[in-house]
Amino acid sequence: MSGRRLVIGAVLIIVASSIPTAAQLGSLFSEKKIRLRRMLPPAVELEAKSFAVEATSLDRAADVIASSFQAGFRAKIQSDDRFVYDAKNPSLRISITITRYYVEPKQLTNTGANNATCTTHTGSLQGTFSVIEVASRRPLASDTIGWSIQTGRTKSWLVSTDGREVNLKGPNEKMNLNDFMKVFDPDVASAPAAAGTSVTNRLKKLGRGGTGPQHPCDLPLTQNEARDILADAFMTDIIQMAMPYSLDIEVPLPSNKAIARAVEDAAAGEWTKALDGAIAAGELPKANDESERLYLIGLAYEALGYRDGQKAFDLNKGVRSQLPPDELTKVQSELKRVVDQTKESFDKSAGSFADANKKKLNENYRQGERRSDQSRRLYARIQKYRDMKAAPIEAPPPVRTTLRMSDIVEMCGQGSSSSVISFRIERAPQVEVSDAELGELSKCGAREEAIFGALKKRLITPGTPVPVANEAQDTKEPTPKAAAPKSPAAKPPAPKPAVGPARGAGK
Repeated sequence: MSGRRLVIGAVLIIVASSIPTAAQLGSLFSEKKIRLRRMLPPAVELEAKSFAVEATSLDRAADVIASSFQAGFRAKIQSDDRFVYDAKNPSLRISITITRYYVEPKQLTNTGANNATCTTHTGSLQGTFSVIEVASRRPLASDTIGWSIQTGRTKSWLVSTDGREVNLKGPNEKMNLNDFMKVFDPDVASAPAAAGTSVTNRLKKLGRGGTGPQHPCDLPLTQNEARDILADAFMTDIIQMAMPYSLDIEVPLPSNKAIARAVEDAAAGEWTKALDGAIAAGELPKANDESERLYLIGLAYEALGYRDGQKAFDLNKGVRSQLPPDELTKVQSELKRVVDQTKESFDKSAGSFADANKKKLNENYRQGERRSDQSRRLYARIQKYRDMKAAPIEAPPPVRTTLRMSDIVEMCGQGSSSSVISFRIERAPQVEVSDAELGELSKCGAREEAIFGALKKRLITPGTPVPVANEAQDTKEPTPKAAAPKSPAAKPPAPKPAVGPARGAGK
């Protein structure tokens, strides 16, 4: 998605469409559809700011995942000119900690293929992340996220800890923004079947009979494939929070004489009038009619939510621009009001769609509820980040100025990833490692090569060590021996700096 300004709003276009069948919709909808531009803003702002990623794991089994996050983030954002990755001097720092991870085999039976069995893998990856403004140490976002792989009778999918769901189409799948924002297509074959209706026939009715996988055994996941999918979903979820989303969607209008005027207002894009008219009509006696009235109410609230979302997006750009203090305060106050109002609209929209579906089961109602619920969750997250404590987070405790091999081996023993250890090596004011001590890197296992590379780069590359604020010195400069008195007296030589032998003793 480019950095160009998005033209977003509740754009309305009337298009012709064939009348859906009763079997598909459960009630008669009009021939008209409306096209809405579904706009969702980013939950946290990374735009035009350089950032870096640090990742650690509390679970040693996930060490390889934590080590991959830095390269993974860079690969995912390299085509987006709004993001600048700078590991050495970032404006923002994303800190990730993996708290729980597992992948396990699962035996499945495909009843549609003569009870053929297979082994696939499911699992879960959970962790925390925070976005910190480096200069002020102020937190911009902090949250707990996680994803798990689940299987049904017709497919596998990803489920987040907050209830979002993403289809899995096969092994080695890479997530993208659209995958996270699409309305989830449920595992239809796991729902209760109508009497005399087979799974195969129900799939054929949805246009899926004989096309593509119809069971997880058709594309089972290996242990590494499941691990990589979970890691990719975790990364993409964080990146998605920093990206605006816009997509045109088409939804049908109901056809009901009792709310005909409200439907006309909706078709004309007069959503406030359509909402007022549908509410004023009151509860209708027939379940089908009432479900369509509730559906229209949900649709109106949804459209108003997108409209206010555009306003919030524009106001947020004003907050991030250079405004006079008094004007900035007004914009911030208005932004808070609009964001809260937008979330309320999606709350009401999701509730109205759900009530409509209770009156009459309908795929349009269910899809609307999922769209609105997804939008509601985003604005709840925006509210959470906005209301975070504005004061800077506490500075990290002082660490030793000099990094030695014993410190590196200790970090390996604690399960720190090679990227984290390399970062410590890069940032330490002094590194003292002798040639004889390099053999101890074997205690770091698979991380040995990466850590050795970081040491080699640091010890043989000239440069000024990076200063670390509020750190206590744990080494002293060598004190030269006093020179014998002479006439005239000679000045003692300047002390030599404490450096590792690979960098030379200096002059």
